[in-house]
Amino acid sequence: MEDQPIKSDKAVKISIIAGALLLILLMAFYFIYYLPSRKHKLENTSVRTENNISKATGMQENSTGSIEAVTPSDAELKQYYASYKDPFVLQIRKALNGYLAGTNEGMESPDIVIKKDDLNGSPSGLASFDKEYYKSKFVVLAIDDALFGGKDISIIFQDKPDIIFTAWVYKFSDVHYDLRGFWEDDKATENIDLALKTFGKYIFDKEHSL
Repeated sequence: MEDQPIKSDKAVKISIIAGALLLILLMAFYFIYYLPSRKHKLENTSVRTENNISKATGMQENSTGSIEAVTPSDAELKQYYASYKDPFVLQIRKALNGYLAGTNEGMESPDIVIKKDDLNGSPSGLASFDKEYYKSKFVVLAIDDALFGGKDISIIFQDKPDIIFTAWVYKFSDVHYDLRGFWEDDKATENIDLALKTFGKYIFDKEHSL
């Protein structure tokens, strides 16, 4: 039987260097391509938010381009209310409760999600904001597919309705979800007065909130 070849120290060092280079490339991709693309998505969220909530609640634009309220159908209301049973949305409340309790339940990488940071000019990370936000119930303004899987969910807190946030929730399986990111949607926040005036009936609906 032939002797099994033994890896030299040089081969081991080469493997370590190759692994390090791969990690650097992945990090470069994340910061150069992924974060800017997410920022581009944020810059268009004000329009996206209006479109999503208008579809869900029966809000429509009139011929002048302004937003006006109409009476939603039972089917439209059912679709909107169903979002509060969506496991992606439920995961946000689970993670916020975990953060408040100090257990960080609901986050696979709490250090990343909590860390006070900046996403191309937008505050990000749970620690960037007053915990009083998370003690309040929130309502869903929009749900979109996230670039790297999962959902980007736009929310506003009922007791402190001065910021519109985006929460990125990832799905591992039908029973395993993860809050992976949380930041202020600064562009949507600029239009928050319009949102409050137009959608106030739904934003302050205590029954349909989490």
